[in-house]
Amino acid sequence: MDINKAKTLLTDADRDGSVKIHAGVWLLSQAAIVSEQQGWSEFDASYNKDFTTAPYWIVSDNGNEPVGVANANELQEVIR
Repeated sequence: MDINKAKTLLTDADRDGSVKIHAGVWLLSQAAIVSEQQGWSEFDASYNKDFTTAPYWIVSDNGNEPVGVANANELQEVIR
């Protein structure tokens, strides 16, 4: 992923709350994931995770733990 694409994804997540990166993988803003967390079951693996530690989070449908990213450079590194 090039840096401009990463910047665009962050901008879209800021505007919309979440954006699909590819099938089953989403980028969420901190506000969006904190809001979603309110409805999670106490049995969810990330129920007690502190999502205020990063401004963006990568989540997937496959059950992997969410990954926090701070900026476009980090997003670019994680999504290689």
